[in-house]
Amino acid sequence: MAQVDRGFWRGKRVLLTGHTGFKGAWAAIWLKALGAEVTGLALAPDQSPSLFELAGVEGLVDSHLIDLRDRAGLVEFLRPRDFDLVLHMAAQPIVRTAVEAPVETFATNVMGTAHLLDALRLLERRGRPVLVDLAGDGPLRPEIERRVTEAGLWGCVTMLGTVPHARLLDDLRALRWDAAVLPSAVTADAEEGLPVSLVEAMDAGVPVISTRVGAIPELLDGGAGMLVDGGDAPALADGLESLARDPRLRARLAAEGRRRVRTEFDVARVAAALVREFESCSAGASSTAGPV
Repeated sequence: MAQVDRGFWRGKRVLLTGHTGFKGAWAAIWLKALGAEVTGLALAPDQSPSLFELAGVEGLVDSHLIDLRDRAGLVEFLRPRDFDLVLHMAAQPIVRTAVEAPVETFATNVMGTAHLLDALRLLERRGRPVLVDLAGDGPLRPEIERRVTEAGLWGCVTMLGTVPHARLLDDLRALRWDAAVLPSAVTADAEEGLPVSLVEAMDAGVPVISTRVGAIPELLDGGAGMLVDGGDAPALADGLESLARDPRLRARLAAEGRRRVRTEFDVARVAAALVREFESCSAGASSTAGPV
């Protein structure tokens, strides 16, 4: 494992965006442990409990809740300040938004949506159509609708429009859907992280199918979900067909997916493990520290 150069970070003035998110909070704690002076800019945490709350990040850094889309407000905040480094982690990830508002993330996941539509068309040709709900709304909705029309898929695709997150979770827990699909694809300027949308479906007991893109295999490998190659519409169609015709497969994936999320991705457990790591790191730094 590469060694961290503590001397590099000590005393550095770091602007960290997105510090209220999981990865941003993790970065804030590490930077503070390494001796950096951290200023955080982000929206409020979108869930509770969060790592930001559980680890007390607000008390560790100079924390400010600012919408980075507010250009005037951002310029006003930054004008009197000076930083050595900027770590930008507040970019919109294709996670929960991919389920709540997939059309608004279409620009970064356009090929994934197209591949799903291709897979649905293949299933119709095989005589095994499946019903798909697409949730979300936005300026690119007409483009998806055009693709659905060209593929002749209005008989099996329903556009739900914007779905409030609370209602989405209720529908997942009520098993409204037999499976959740996230056909992520790498584009020129975006790659999938660890999708919260999949984590939420798995926690609700819904089997999931997704692609070997970004960190998704880390979540689904070992039978916690079904994986296909990104951009492989026939493989996605095969996976959807298998899930549609095999209730035992759905049950097995749902059970293992829920177990995986609740044992390996639970917020409280992950936060506790991170705190132990930070304490160990701090203890090691204290025992080896020399005069400054």
